[in-house]
Amino acid sequence: MANTKKEDTAPETKGQEEELTEEEKLWGKMVKIRLPIVPGQSKQEALFVGVNTRTWVIPRGVETEVPECVVEVIGHMEEAMIEAAQYQEAHAKG
Repeated sequence: MANTKKEDTAPETKGQEEELTEEEKLWGKMVKIRLPIVPGQSKQEALFVGVNTRTWVIPRGVETEVPECVVEVIGHMEEAMIEAAQYQEAHAKG
């Protein structure tokens, strides 16, 4: 048997890394989100999010590109709001 050299079967992008923007280098992968417009609310306020020393103001109803860490913070905020509502409901005096 002849010795055969194993060739790297990676895609053609070997040696070519995607160019990351400064934002992605600092904050990680960017993702697109759209905050819903809240029905019945006359004033649709943007959402303020802060992570470490950086802040974002995310408008409602508009697709916006933000780092994944911002999406994670928004998820934690929503969980906390649900827990607070459940607590209020369970401890409401009536």
